Amino acid sequence: MERDMQLNGLYTKLLLEKVTARNVSHQGLLNQANPATPTDDVWPPLTGLWLTRPGKEEAEERKRRRRGWQLSSKPPRQRDEAVGKRELRARTGREPAAAQQACDFVMGEYHIRTYEDQDYEAVRTIFSHGIVEHAPAGCWHVLRCPQTHLLLSAVFLVVYAISASLLFSCGAVAFLLVAGWVRMKGIWAEYVDDALANDMRDIRKTYLEARDSCFWVVTSGEEVVGMVAAVQPEDPSERGTALELKRMSVAKQHRGRGLSKALTRTVIRFAQERGYKEVVLGTSMVQLAAQRVYEGMGFRKVKAKNPSLLAKLLQFYVYYYRYEIAGSR
Repeated sequence: MERDMQLNGLYTKLLLEKVTARNVSHQGLLNQANPATPTDDVWPPLTGLWLTRPGKEEAEERKRRRRGWQLSSKPPRQRDEAVGKRELRARTGREPAAAQQACDFVMGEYHIRTYEDQDYEAVRTIFSHGIVEHAPAGCWHVLRCPQTHLLLSAVFLVVYAISASLLFSCGAVAFLLVAGWVRMKGIWAEYVDDALANDMRDIRKTYLEARDSCFWVVTSGEEVVGMVAAVQPEDPSERGTALELKRMSVAKQHRGRGLSKALTRTVIRFAQERGYKEVVLGTSMVQLAAQRVYEGMGFRKVKAKNPSLLAKLLQFYVYYYRYEIAGSR
């Protein structure tokens, strides 16, 4: 028994020496490849005879360090703003506050600037396409409503009771579905037409000449690919303390590149520089991507409202969000 314990101890000692030597050798190679890369946490400490497996976040961070990336200690939001300010200063030769009218944010091939008159047709087109594309999602929501199921079932039974024909009954249901789809597209088109005939008809007057309002576009080269606006809220109780984010839209082929977040940060910065405490906005329940962007940036959903009696019947809501600006008084 005593001899077995001695052999086990010797085996354990040899195994520890072998693992330690391998770690030292690996760290030496890392130091030669990238002397600036810290090596004290390349491998986790030994626990008994086993190496603890790094978590996903630690593994990603170590991959970045091995590639020679210098990670900033600032949070991602502050880091993005700092990078934007440096690029803006290099591009314009002025401080961000002085260069805001020329170019508000630079991000790779894209940059955000204040709206100009030659952008008129482009922003109206982007806005129209961005709204109308939500019609299928709105129609799908209506189809899932219990009220819709009840209506279709009732129509089917009534027509069958009158005609005693399954063909006529199914035809009546199909007719209702087609009519509902046409009506749903019409609702979204009416919303677009109303906006184009009001605030989007004279963008300069509505958003650039009004107090504490602005309109920005995202450009890629000479092409306008996105937009957003800041304006006084429609709710009188919020005026003086909050600005409203409106008309956010990014061309479909340019999505997934952080443009929506950059535009949202532009509005938040604009409100903060003018002493406002909050940024508010409204978005429909079917605009799921927009909701994820806002919630990921710290916006809180504060209420849900039906825009009309028909929307109330079909349980269609507009969600209202609020962002509290840090350090505001």
